[in-house]
Amino acid sequence: MSLLVGILLLAALALPLVWSLYRSNELFRVEISRGRVRLVSGRLPPRLLGDLADVAARARIAHARLRVVKEQGRPRLVVAAGSVAEGTLQQLRNVVGQWEVQKIRAGSRRA
Repeated sequence: MSLLVGILLLAALALPLVWSLYRSNELFRVEISRGRVRLVSGRLPPRLLGDLADVAARARIAHARLRVVKEQGRPRLVVAAGSVAEGTLQQLRNVVGQWEVQKIRAGSRRA
């Protein structure tokens, strides 16, 4: 019984560490609802938010949650929830790929 309690306690203490490691390379997260883009966490330049909003509005994305993470020194877009058509996803990747990580991090918290 005490072994089980110890394992559960260890798991409870390790969970925040695992979560912070998972999110450590995240630059920002946006949520798209009925073609409108909203910044959920992180920083991004207003122009980047506007470009993402243009693509989302043209494609009429019903609902999606997108994460942009730093991978090998470049920003990379990941669909965290929802569905985005492959062509639209590529357009969103192209928009994000035009930006450098430093310029994204220099953006505002809320746009």
